[in-house]
Amino acid sequence: MSTPIDPPKINTRMAMARVIDHTILKPQATDEDIIRHCAEAQEFGLWAVCIAPCWVSLASRCLRDTCTNVVTVIGF
Repeated sequence: MSTPIDPPKINTRMAMARVIDHTILKPQATDEDIIRHCAEAQEFGLWAVCIAPCWVSLASRCLRDTCTNVVTVIGF
């Protein structure tokens, strides 16, 4: 029998930010959209940006040396 996992304690704005992924998956997204999206995520200290696979390289460069991660999706 497994033990239930306690949810994270979210009692501050920063704690809330660290469990949010900022998602942009629209097919018509542009370089500028991705750059702006990454900047917003970094500004607010969000956990990650979630983007289409074709934007991983750009987002990784934008978020290098930050606390924000890059997440992608495959096979919707």
